[in-house]
Amino acid sequence: MNDLAAGEWQLRSFVLRRAREVGLSVADVAQRAGLTRQYLYKLIDGGTHDPGIRTLHRLAQALEVAPVVLFRHFIDLRAARRGPRTGVATSMHDADDAVAFAADLTMPDHAPVAPGERFTKTWAVQNVGTVAWQQRRLARADDAIVVARRLGDGSLAPMVDAHLRTQQAEVRLPDAAPGDLAVVSVDFEAPHESCSVASVWRIVDGDGRACYPPHFFLQVVVTVLA
Repeated sequence: MNDLAAGEWQLRSFVLRRAREVGLSVADVAQRAGLTRQYLYKLIDGGTHDPGIRTLHRLAQALEVAPVVLFRHFIDLRAARRGPRTGVATSMHDADDAVAFAADLTMPDHAPVAPGERFTKTWAVQNVGTVAWQQRRLARADDAIVVARRLGDGSLAPMVDAHLRTQQAEVRLPDAAPGDLAVVSVDFEAPHESCSVASVWRIVDGDGRACYPPHFFLQVVVTVLA
């Protein structure tokens, strides 16, 4: 079973199991959520485009679960459809030093989180050059990057007063020989209000210099759902 099939199976399994737990048929869940039975099946089988936030919110209410629980299933499925993000950069200081983005191992972009939730973002990068990495760090490169706040009428407004909190401004990047993968994690705490918020990190050397051009960075982007 490939990743996409697995993601669809997990979503369908979750919705059908939860319907049984609350004593509802699929038709009952669809009616509660204001959906047709046929559309609900297409939704949970991955046979339709990404639904709107309000649709998922109504479905979560029908299943009597917190919206963030259901949203995570759809985020996982969307990430599987999109496939891995790729990117390669060469050092600004040494043409033999190069890095490639390998994977978001946790928290795909726009993953939903609860207000104040603590979570760990983990990335994997690969040394695709011929220079061994030693004493490198991942350094926070943003002050407070916030995409938007969702207002009561559903519209979005820019925010500058919320951000992802961390205990560290830097974390050690594991040493990596040419060809090796380096896995690095940062612990975050979400703000306490509904918003989409991001944090950007860059690889620096032992002297604190950025190793790669500005277009290569690691990011975490989450949507806080109050």
